[in-house]
Amino acid sequence: MQFWQVSASGSLPWHRRMAVNSVGVLQRVKAVACGEAGIPKECRAGFRRKPSHRHNNKKPVQPISLAITFINAKTAPKGMIKQVKRGWLIISEPKEQFTELNRKSLEDVAAFYMKLLLASAIFTGIFSFIALLVKASYFDLFLNVDVNYANMLNYAAGRSSSYVFFIIFAGTFLLFAASILIRPFTKIKYAELVKILLYAMAPALLFAWVPVNPALLFVWALVLLIAGIKAHISKNIQKGSLEQRD
Repeated sequence: MQFWQVSASGSLPWHRRMAVNSVGVLQRVKAVACGEAGIPKECRAGFRRKPSHRHNNKKPVQPISLAITFINAKTAPKGMIKQVKRGWLIISEPKEQFTELNRKSLEDVAAFYMKLLLASAIFTGIFSFIALLVKASYFDLFLNVDVNYANMLNYAAGRSSSYVFFIIFAGTFLLFAASILIRPFTKIKYAELVKILLYAMAPALLFAWVPVNPALLFVWALVLLIAGIKAHISKNIQKGSLEQRD
């Protein structure tokens, strides 16, 4: 059954002729546009390229897998233990470590220092938070003190965060300012002074979490700094004497 009648002359009615002509014009425009763009295959599908999944065998990355990759239980603790051992050697054997410091590059020493600095700041913040929580629990359970745990947790989180940011700030900007102030009193190169200063901060980084007066740690670091400068000067003197003999 046809939805229109053919006229006696054999032609379509006027409204059907307009519809056919409109379709023909649209097809021509589409063909011209596709020909100019050079994408005739996509024109057959209606200007839209369908995504192909034949060669895309990659699975979407899940947040859990990203977290496991970022925090690798096999590599992260080993690397941290290595940095702590290196810091402990600076404390226990300062003369040997400062003597071998000339063989190490500034980039290597700075990388060691920044890793130990971040670890010290994070560990100090966590230790401070746990210590405040234990102290509040002790007051609540044994001394019958009414503790508002919501306010206490808010205070502990703020104080721990302040410790983290202060250690990072003191270990970077304040240390840089200290190196500039110390430089005029020494006769060594600035890069060598920075390496010695970064090594000398090992006690402050390893024991920053201990609840003692920070001045004691900085006095310890000052002693190591003087020892490192003396070791560097004595090694240069020995090197110069050997060159004169040759």
